[in-house]
Order: sequence, then C-alpha cells, then structure tokens
Amino acid sequence: MCSRGAGGAPSPWPLLASLGILCISYEGEHTLDDFLQEWRTDEELLDVAVDLCRKVTEIHGKNIIHNDLKLDNVLVDYQRKVRVIDLGNAKFRGTLIFYEKEGKGASWMAPEIFSPCAVSPAQDAFSVGYLLRKIAYEMQSPLGLSEIAEGMAERDQNKRLTVDEALARLVALRPTCDGGAFFSY
Repeated sequence: MCSRGAGGAPSPWPLLASLGILCISYEGEHTLDDFLQEWRTDEELLDVAVDLCRKVTEIHGKNIIHNDLKLDNVLVDYQRKVRVIDLGNAKFRGTLIFYEKEGKGASWMAPEIFSPCAVSPAQDAFSVGYLLRKIAYEMQSPLGLSEIAEGMAERDQNKRLTVDEALARLVALRPTCDGGAFFSY
C-alpha cells in the first residue's frame, strides 16, 4: 500500500510512473457532495469540517496551494476522514496565476484569482469557506460554523479568516464533559 500524500491525496505508484504510466491509489467514491446528500448528525458534519481544515493546512505546509477546492475534489470515507484530490490546478505559494472567468464563474474560487496575482493560502481559505457553508447548511444547528464560513469567504483577502484560524475555532466548537475541546482523531 502506498503512503498518502499531503492532505490525504492519493499517491502515485513509483514503479509505473518510471514507465511513463500514471497510476494513483484508489481513495473511494464518495465526494463531499455525495456525503452531504445523506442525512448526517451535526457532530458528523463538524468532524468533516475539522478534518477538511486539517488536510488543507497539511497541503499548505508543503507550500502548495490547491486552487480548486470544491465539493467534487474532496472525498469523505465511512470514518468521516477527508482526502483532498485533483491537484491539477495546484501551484507553489507565490507563483503568479490568472484564471479567466467563464460564464457565472466558479463560485468556490477566490475573486482575486480572476486577476493576475500571486498564489497564497488566502485563495484556498475562500474555497474552504465555500465548502464550510455547504456543510453548515446541512446542520440542524450550525454551531458557529456559519460565522466561520462567512469569515473565510470574505471577498477582501486581507480580512479573510485563514484556514489555521478556522481550524482553531472549529476545534473550540467541540465541547466535552470537562469543558475542553475534543475530536475523535
């Protein structure tokens, strides 16, 4: 079995890559969109929100910015563990990018990437905010998740909540019997 890449991304198989064949490990078939189609408890949804932020933080720790975090690029397994996939638009932090907006555009993408700009974690934070809004919408009681999502989806990247800040706030939402925070990882 291959070791996982950053953010739980599937790993390429080196032997086949050396032959010019790209094969990656199979990570499952349930996207975040699929996961949200079924009834979930608020605790399950919050688990996924926390793990999503952890995985994006892990990717950013490698100085990589995903640039296309959307419902279909996040997998969730039966244990509510997240895997971030499709790093086809990923760039190293600081790389100059510019995407052309087609039609209504990609609502999950930060507005600044439709003008020439340097790639930064703020662009992924906007996308994570979009995903957290989708998760919060499915909750019976969004438990502060809506406010976190809105802070991440701030149009001004200088005022936008970071993924690390969101993760800290999400963890704080998880009460325990002794008043501290917990999560089941």
